[in-house]
Amino acid sequence: MFRTLAGGKCLTLICKGPYAGLHDAWSRIGIYAEEREFSFNGPHRELYLNDPCMVAEPELLTELQIPLLIPPCTLLESGNLLFCFFACFCRSKAPVSSFRPEVL
Repeated sequence: MFRTLAGGKCLTLICKGPYAGLHDAWSRIGIYAEEREFSFNGPHRELYLNDPCMVAEPELLTELQIPLLIPPCTLLESGNLLFCFFACFCRSKAPVSSFRPEVL
């Protein structure tokens, strides 16, 4: 079965390490989204950026994506939509509040 996933802005987290750490990564990205009162727009996704048969478990890269509903009121002075992207390693001990969104 094939289906087309809707495009749009996503909050993303790139996790480096074993798949066993993904639960913690989903918790961190969820807390980040809740703290900023983001509205979700579709199912969450995981993208596996490399192959577990080709790289060691500590080098696995997984991108977590949460599609966001971005209302018009989030337009910035430059005319760009606010797009939040942050990347960290699952083993990072930095608090979620230390992540800063980037404007693209």
